[in-house]
Amino acid sequence: YDGLWLNEEHFGQNSRTCLSPIPLATALAMRTRTIRIGFSVLVLPLFEPIRLAEEIATLDVLSEGRVDMGVSRGNTSRYFEAWGLSYDDRSAAFASCFDRLIRHWTEPKVAVGSRTESIEPKCVQRPHPPVYVATYREEGAAWVAEHGCTLFQGSQQSVDSLRRCIGAFKNAGGDAAKVPVGRFVVVGETDEAARVAARPAAEKLTAGYRRTGEQVKRRISTEDELDTERWMNEVAIIGSPQTVATHIAALHAELGFGSIQLVTGFLGNLPQADVIRTIELFAKEARPRLQAMSAQAERGLAVAGECLPALQQLHCVVWCIGS
Repeated sequence: YDGLWLNEEHFGQNSRTCLSPIPLATALAMRTRTIRIGFSVLVLPLFEPIRLAEEIATLDVLSEGRVDMGVSRGNTSRYFEAWGLSYDDRSAAFASCFDRLIRHWTEPKVAVGSRTESIEPKCVQRPHPPVYVATYREEGAAWVAEHGCTLFQGSQQSVDSLRRCIGAFKNAGGDAAKVPVGRFVVVGETDEAARVAARPAAEKLTAGYRRTGEQVKRRISTEDELDTERWMNEVAIIGSPQTVATHIAALHAELGFGSIQLVTGFLGNLPQADVIRTIELFAKEARPRLQAMSAQAERGLAVAGECLPALQQLHCVVWCIGS
């Protein structure tokens, strides 16, 4: 795997242990040498910018430049309530914190109260770690491109939502070949084994999405796309190593994204044994098939002179949400 990304979650839903992501990322950085460590995502309005700039820069120093910074404005109202913040004002709070964070990393000194100070340490990656911004809205995707960052697309989004947001990002000048796309993934020895393992978790997730109505309200999915069977076929990627590789290759050929992020826990609903099986089978069997498909297709298209999406450059990332 090329990366390991950690989510920010609070209050331990579904009996999960939600570890604080920045200390956890630091522990992982001290036990690894090459894998990149990212956040998918940190809820920026919940952080004080000076402290966040220091902690991420420290992690970048300790990891020798292996940090990927994923952020969002936040869509969980109970977090804002717990922090004593206004959920309705989260967009303005995000923009303010984002601007200050970038300045703390890049400017020699910044105004801090009545003084000017250098925010230390400075990042190893210059001018700062890659910044990925999650959004489900086309106007948000355009903002990401206009501010020189990269769009992040989450596992809950339907394929149509991906098309709309990545399209808006590209139209505003963004590079789709850098965009990470998360997908709920279950890999089994056979298609049937994977679907049997995934179904109870998929039923819980889709039932919850239908109950709250938030997916439809935010245009992440339509009501029809939240039918469990359709969701398993179209939104999640479930099957044997060959089926999973073929599904990813087709999605990549259409959208041209830069990395596939395996969301293996189904938000805490998939048993740990199935999570481990997915991670191992994908690494040992699905990814080599992706690489073989790319090589075969490249040879076949070379004569025609067509442009093939560079699947061999597609990064594969494990996305850990809770445990």
